[in-house]
Amino acid sequence: MMDTRNTGAAARRFRWPLIALAVLALPAEAVQVALGDELWRHGMTIQAEYLHPLEVLPDSPDPSAADAYLQLNIHAQRSNKQGFIKFSWVPYLTVHYRLQSADGRWSREGVLPPTMASYGPNYGANVRFNGYGRYRASFRIEPPPPDQVRRQVGRQTGVGTWWEPIEVQWEFDYLGPGKKTGVGGSGGY
Repeated sequence: MMDTRNTGAAARRFRWPLIALAVLALPAEAVQVALGDELWRHGMTIQAEYLHPLEVLPDSPDPSAADAYLQLNIHAQRSNKQGFIKFSWVPYLTVHYRLQSADGRWSREGVLPPTMASYGPNYGANVRFNGYGRYRASFRIEPPPPDQVRRQVGRQTGVGTWWEPIEVQWEFDYLGPGKKTGVGGSGGY
């Protein structure tokens, strides 16, 4: 007769290293890092985040020349007066951004164009930071151009006037784009 008491212990001893190797072999996924709390303005929710640089066509700079993909998610709430469906992405906006180091010695500005992604549309672009550290991100969100997006104004089907440009900002620590690991944590910083 064979002694099986130690076979179970030996199998358990080798199981965890094999599981760890299998988890490490899983591909890493992008983690969207929020710059701060979601804001509500004029019947919209506004959330700023960054993740690793992305390839965006047709005219995006090479992702290897960027530090992160900066994006702004803007969705309608029930209280919006412009006729957007609740929770839908708000299109036709012009979004300007400014990144500035906490000490004010470095800044970069640009526009976040509308971009389609598998997780939904956003306003975003690949950007460079001035290294790791504390930053302020400021955004100016302009309503749809009235000469490009018309509004019905009648009593039965009319919508509210466009809002004045919105200015929002967050202060945050840029620690590098994160990667979600197979074990549920985040790392890569």
